[in-house]
Amino acid sequence: TIVTLGGEEQEWIHVHIADPTALIHPGHLIAHAAAQQMATIYYATETRNMLPLGMVLDNISLVRRFDSSGPKPANTMTMSCRLGDDGDIVEYKIRPGIVRNIIATPYEVVDQHLSFERPMGGMDSLARLQESKRMSTFIHPFVPTDAELPRYGANKTTLPREAVQTLRRIQELTRRHYDLRVRSGAFTRLLPSIDITINEGANVAKPTYLMQRPVFLQTPHSSPEFSPLVYPKIVSSYSSVVVSPAHTMVAEMMIIAGRVSARFACEHGPGTGGGGMTANSSGVITGERGVPMLFRSQSMPNLDVLGGVAQGLPLGIEGLSVSEAQSARAVWEAVQEQSRRSNGIISAKVFDEVRHMLNPSILSCVPGPHTIMGVTDKYGYTRITSPIRRLDDM
Repeated sequence: TIVTLGGEEQEWIHVHIADPTALIHPGHLIAHAAAQQMATIYYATETRNMLPLGMVLDNISLVRRFDSSGPKPANTMTMSCRLGDDGDIVEYKIRPGIVRNIIATPYEVVDQHLSFERPMGGMDSLARLQESKRMSTFIHPFVPTDAELPRYGANKTTLPREAVQTLRRIQELTRRHYDLRVRSGAFTRLLPSIDITINEGANVAKPTYLMQRPVFLQTPHSSPEFSPLVYPKIVSSYSSVVVSPAHTMVAEMMIIAGRVSARFACEHGPGTGGGGMTANSSGVITGERGVPMLFRSQSMPNLDVLGGVAQGLPLGIEGLSVSEAQSARAVWEAVQEQSRRSNGIISAKVFDEVRHMLNPSILSCVPGPHTIMGVTDKYGYTRITSPIRRLDDM
């Protein structure tokens, strides 16, 4: 949600995250069971939830629920912030909360109302995204009918005008924050992603590794005694997660929430008098105080000891001479410049030129920069927005 106080300069964004800890304390039996699994596990044919699915749907998830009195409220941990003109966080708050007026809306409905002005991967319109999903859909072992081919955005659910205005304004603010990260060095490669679903049918035994006989394709002439099972229908199609405006907007909000949480952990904590973590003479937070937190960080490449493009190989980056390409720093700066010109997106070919330079992303008890995300302040970044499916977040 977004709230305006006294003009645009007081616009606050509130990111509401479902809060299972409002019901599950650390010593709870469910908490111990979740610790054994650590995360929700996704298989092609089933999902093993970290938390009991019934409890999640009835009492934790922000998906709209109803009882005899109407919509049921939901517990949240709410990360709030105000962004400056440069897109950085100016003020922030973290508070437990309760939300009631929840509108659960599919991504494809939100995409119908958002701008495609700055497309990801060439998806400059909803029609282009629809065509990409349609042309990339395969259904095995059958030839798909028109009814089976997905039409992304066909859902015509109506949103209140106020909700549409809010979504469009949130998109503008998240772009401001995204631009800040790109200016700070963030880049990502755009690789096509595929969604795969398996519709096994009611007669297919699960789990499949317990089957006592092969699974055969059932036809009208099949003998029931010989072929009692239907062949699973496998559907693969182009994923819109990277290129859809709604998906990219939500992803940026999750990054904002992670930065807010990291800053809160650094600046607060028991026994600190509100002073937060201590820092050394270089301004680097040492972790001697503050709220215990797992920070995600990725240090800058050591460009003084790394090499550039191997001699004799074709250059994947335009504008560099053969001699310049031998310098890791020159290659790195060229990729950064290309990223800034192309909305933070680089091709897989260009990414391969700096892949060997990138340090691994690590978990640490002290904050640090995250190079490829463009998070360069002393507070760092943490993942906290999926407590239903990741124990670390909970």
